[in-house]
Amino acid sequence: MRITTIIILILVIIIIASIVGIIIYVKNKLSKLSNDVFGTSNIIEGFKKQELELSETPKSVSSMDSVLIPKIKKDFPELDINEIKSLAETSLINYFSCLEKKHVTSTTKISNKLNAKINKEIEAISKNDDKIMNMKIHRTVINSYKNNNGACIITFQSSLEYIKKAKKGEKKIQSRYNTNLIYVYDETKVSDEYGVSLNCKNCGAPIKELGVKSCPYCGTGIVITVSKIWKVDDIFEG
Repeated sequence: MRITTIIILILVIIIIASIVGIIIYVKNKLSKLSNDVFGTSNIIEGFKKQELELSETPKSVSSMDSVLIPKIKKDFPELDINEIKSLAETSLINYFSCLEKKHVTSTTKISNKLNAKINKEIEAISKNDDKIMNMKIHRTVINSYKNNNGACIITFQSSLEYIKKAKKGEKKIQSRYNTNLIYVYDETKVSDEYGVSLNCKNCGAPIKELGVKSCPYCGTGIVITVSKIWKVDDIFEG
């Protein structure tokens, strides 16, 4: 009986020693991996360090400026690219201002679709008792340009950061947002909600062609005001 007991004890000791050995081996491997990846032997500290670095590093943006600006200028020879880019950034700032104040206060004309989206996001933020604040734009570029079905849409992509305050504490978030600006040159082909096509100030005739500098009906010169003709169609993260 004593021999059997001794054998069992030896087996238990061997099993415990094996488990301890495996734990030490795994711990050493994780420490080495953490040291190689994060520069620290503590993997938890490594993940925290990586999270901190990500919160301080702006997101990259996909710039198509060099390719798309000539195409846009071909359709809109008089268009000031910096002015319309400023409109996109102002719209994005207004968007985050609405989230921060939890109320749609934007003075920029926005689509019904975007208005509904903002209200839905405000509802979610209010429900969770979260707070969005201190948004800052790092960089804005032109990401895409489409001209079809009576409308032109320029998509601006912005790298930005903001603070999200929740019950668990504050967190700085780096993100990437797209802002769609739409110019309607033939309102018969698009939704009635826009109603922003260009009309001659003299005779009221609709201007349904791009690049036109004078009214085809009365000859009056056409001046395109960016803030009045280009409207905010959508703003989304991505």
